[in-house]
Amino acid sequence: MNKEEILAMEAGEKLDALVAEWKDGCYHDWKGQSVPHAGIVLRCTKCGAFRESGRQLPNQHYSTSISAAWQVVDKLVSEYYEFQLRTVYHHGKWHWYCSFEAPEDLGEGYFYFEADAAPVAICKAALLAKRGV
Repeated sequence: MNKEEILAMEAGEKLDALVAEWKDGCYHDWKGQSVPHAGIVLRCTKCGAFRESGRQLPNQHYSTSISAAWQVVDKLVSEYYEFQLRTVYHHGKWHWYCSFEAPEDLGEGYFYFEADAAPVAICKAALLAKRGV
């Protein structure tokens, strides 16, 4: 996926899936199956991971939940990216501005995105940073 396609994405499941594939390794597609003496167990049709029914939410809503978006920030900061989130005023309206600056050993780069909602700004800036676009 190129920069223009990332920038054009709306908040929601498709953007969440793209973030999850990078951050978590898979955007899980959980399907239930009955297991003798264990009840219902969920299995991801993509990666084969298992989990018990009702244990956790199957996927995070990175682009619409600020608590989920902070997990994205934590992941990049743990990889030594510098992070900034602030509000900016443009055209009579406040926006969220998020940036990640790559460490020197990753070739340095400054990646940013501005959006109406902080989770969207975080997700898109993170994807741009990880893809180097």
